[in-house]
Amino acid sequence: MGDVFKLAAVLTVVALCSGLAVSFTNSQTREEIALREQEKQTTALEQVFPEGVEIDVKSGEKPLPATYWMARKNANTVGYAFESSAKGYAAPINLMVAVDPQGEILGLAIIDQKETPGLGTRVEETISDKYVWAPWKESTADPTPWFTRQFKGIDVNESIDIEKSAEYHTLSSDRKKQLREKNAITAITGATISTRAVINGVGQSVPAYLRELTSGRE
Repeated sequence: MGDVFKLAAVLTVVALCSGLAVSFTNSQTREEIALREQEKQTTALEQVFPEGVEIDVKSGEKPLPATYWMARKNANTVGYAFESSAKGYAAPINLMVAVDPQGEILGLAIIDQKETPGLGTRVEETISDKYVWAPWKESTADPTPWFTRQFKGIDVNESIDIEKSAEYHTLSSDRKKQLREKNAITAITGATISTRAVINGVGQSVPAYLRELTSGRE
């Protein structure tokens, strides 16, 4: 009988130690995940707002999101930024979008996506003009992803159209201007669902948030 009690005591101690170890690991993991999410959020805000603005975090109540951001410069409101999400081909695409008070997109950044490699993942693709035989050459290409860059200047209060003739980064300056005037963007070749997901992430909630804020409530 004594051996039974000893075995039970040992098993209890082992279980307790294991539980504490798992709890500690989960705690450390949660902190690490939270830190990485915060870093992604900060990077996205820097990408979507213009330089030289003061960014304030705001707490909202429905119909606003729980958290959004306001940018000011010289005491004037430059715009607002919101996190949004829409279902892509493989999983939700999470993004950050900033708009001015009239609804024109100041910038858009992808926070997280798990789309098909080589297709939907191109929502974060950057175009380089460096060459293997000239690694010292300073790049003159825009370091921001070409797909998200084309959203700048688009009006969120209007429907955003998709054109599939050619990708944005291959177009001339005049053609890019024509697209903005039509409130349209180009699709990623072979990834129309991912393209549409980003548009949905912008159009499904951001216009309503902006209307709420510009109607006198902050």
